Amino acid sequence: MTDDVAERIATLGGVAQGTAGALVAERLWGDYGIGRADTSIHLSALNASYARVIEGTRDAVTVAGVNEPVTEDLLIGQLRGLEKSQWLVRAHLATGADRPAGSIAAKSGG
Repeated sequence: MTDDVAERIATLGGVAQGTAGALVAERLWGDYGIGRADTSIHLSALNASYARVIEGTRDAVTVAGVNEPVTEDLLIGQLRGLEKSQWLVRAHLATGADRPAGSIAAKSGG
């Protein structure tokens, strides 16, 4: 996804700032500060990260939709993939990620 966005920026005459430092300086949230923890804790943090990225992508879709329909289309496609990935994370949270999805414990919630 990042390559597609960088190529689109270049196509429009801009310069993509793709270094790690530039990306960190521009984001609106802190580092993923979880060390060793249960899977469900990591999945919850990943779900929250997806939510922030999805929110930012939706904002970008709105801005691009004003006068840049090709960029809007690119971002909508990426949004579809991000939402699907978040859905998969949430599905693991719902079943209990530390248990196999088909296990009796996962089905009974215990």
